[in-house]
Amino acid sequence: KGYRVLRAKVEEHFDIKIPGQWCADYFKPTNNAYQKDFDSSALQVQLDTAWHKARLRNDGQAGFVLELYVYVPKPVEATTTLRRDTAARIREQMPRVAEMLREQGITAGPATQNYMAVTQARLPDGAPPVVPNNTTFQRVQHVDTRQAAIDSAMQEGQQLATAECHLVRVKIQGVPVAMVVKISDIRSALGLPDYSLRPPF
Repeated sequence: KGYRVLRAKVEEHFDIKIPGQWCADYFKPTNNAYQKDFDSSALQVQLDTAWHKARLRNDGQAGFVLELYVYVPKPVEATTTLRRDTAARIREQMPRVAEMLREQGITAGPATQNYMAVTQARLPDGAPPVVPNNTTFQRVQHVDTRQAAIDSAMQEGQQLATAECHLVRVKIQGVPVAMVVKISDIRSALGLPDYSLRPPF
């Protein structure tokens, strides 16, 4: 049907995929030709020549195959510029991180909040805070959990060390009996100093 019909069909398919970005068509003279050597004026002549040669062969036009190479412009990707996680930017993100964790009902210790603040500080200004989903975030959560358990145990030990009385068990005629005794009396009877000998850790 002619070169114009062929070009219109190709342009139509191109416009369906990438609307409004149709560019001029070029002819590739050889298989190994560089793109700078493509010709925009010889395409119709070459098509007519190839079609004429196909007519000279038996059933040549029936088996005629035309390969078209369509070069699509590469889309421009939006680049995300990372910021430096300075101490000032980290302090600035701490309230936002704490508010987000509170809204989502996520329990987070100091290590978790600091990691999230550092991550958020590296993002561009105005980026919404998000909860990280990676191995490092899970590890700092585990660190906070372990630290909370250690702090709780130390607090309980400190309370016991500073308590005025303690519950002790003594045997009376072979029967264990729980009794509340004054710590200062036991220390005086055993000759111990007036402070706990247990380390707070």
